[in-house]
Amino acid sequence: ICEKIRKLSPDTVSPSLFISNKGSKLTPNWIQKLFRKAGQHTGIIAHPHSLRHTFGTYHYLLNRDLQGLSKLMGHENIQTTHKFYVDTATKVSY
Repeated sequence: ICEKIRKLSPDTVSPSLFISNKGSKLTPNWIQKLFRKAGQHTGIIAHPHSLRHTFGTYHYLLNRDLQGLSKLMGHENIQTTHKFYVDTATKVSY
């Protein structure tokens, strides 16, 4: 959807996942600071990389496409994808 909108109006959709209220790209360091601050307020220790694992786990649960997920996550070896996501997805599904 974002790609289609970007073709129609390039300035409408940011290519970055994390953007500020003004639409500028947030740096990895800034995102880590935001996670740390949110964790202090909620009492939950989380890291931005946990979003990647959550996405991968639920993507596998919903699609059962290990090859596609491996490509999406940028893994050279499908066994890496299997190691990180299939076991966790299995546990989550119970």
